[in-house]
Amino acid sequence: MQDSDTVLPVEAAEKEWIEAPEEDEKEDNDNDEDESSSPFDLFANVDKSLKFPFDVLTKTTTMTTTTATKKVISNKKRLYLSGYKLDSDETAQSTGVTLWDAAPRLANYIMNHDNNNNEHNEHNHEHEHEQDEGKVKEENENENRNMNMLITGKRVLELGSGLGLCGIVAYHIGAKYVMMTDADTITLEKMRFNVTQNCSSTFTSTDTESGIATSSGSSRTSSSIDCKQLIWNEQLEIFHQKYGNWDTILGADVIYTRESLEPLFDTVLFFLLQHQLENENKDKLPSSVVGRFILSRYNKWGDISDETVLDAAKARNLIWTKPSEGIFIFQLKIIK
Repeated sequence: MQDSDTVLPVEAAEKEWIEAPEEDEKEDNDNDEDESSSPFDLFANVDKSLKFPFDVLTKTTTMTTTTATKKVISNKKRLYLSGYKLDSDETAQSTGVTLWDAAPRLANYIMNHDNNNNEHNEHNHEHEHEQDEGKVKEENENENRNMNMLITGKRVLELGSGLGLCGIVAYHIGAKYVMMTDADTITLEKMRFNVTQNCSSTFTSTDTESGIATSSGSSRTSSSIDCKQLIWNEQLEIFHQKYGNWDTILGADVIYTRESLEPLFDTVLFFLLQHQLENENKDKLPSSVVGRFILSRYNKWGDISDETVLDAAKARNLIWTKPSEGIFIFQLKIIK
């Protein structure tokens, strides 16, 4: 655990950006503030900061000493994310500093999905060795076991991370590397603080030779996490050259306006294409290296329907499944 006053470094290239509500909403809020800030309002200066708790469950595999068999052990850790209440002035100014309902929905989904697959894979793994211990090759075995994982062993990019819940959960359930992003500079401050409070690994820095972010003082395969500014559909090539490709992209309640749909899905498409191109160059089978974008929706901002969102995905040759309420998983349509 890092010291309470430790914060992740801010890149010099980050530009000030505030994700504020629409102008007419701000005017309404201003009127409300004028009415509520009279000298007789006893609650005008009430602290609206809040710590949001979330229990993250991880499952690890150990070898028993008596029977020499593998055993899955569950571990629970309580996270606390520092932010503000929904009705605070801070949230009115910067929408990412509160915890929206789609974030815990997505965090629970990826956590339960990978934990369940991990337990299932260990069961099958034991059965394979009982049949023919010499048949399974380690490298192929690891690749096959990771195919169904969304997070574990993956390089994960989160768009519009806000307070950082989903990225932090991804870190704890075994992501190889997590890059959390947001455009809003105020939100990034909160996000970085939450990482220092809830993640115990050494924080990442950029390897100047490879251009890939790595964890200082640890191997490249160890789990690491970082927070950077990313404005959708801006300087994506530079971001890609600096930080590499992504197996899984996450987004929770990131569609606020119709105007945000195009840059969001253009950004997703760019990174999915880069992921596919890289693995085609490695002669990997498409089914084993498919990149995914997992979108969680709870609030239908601006009456933007799921159909409107899916139309934007379809226009970019993306296909999707809906494995759970409010959860959509997109990937590139493979043309044979």
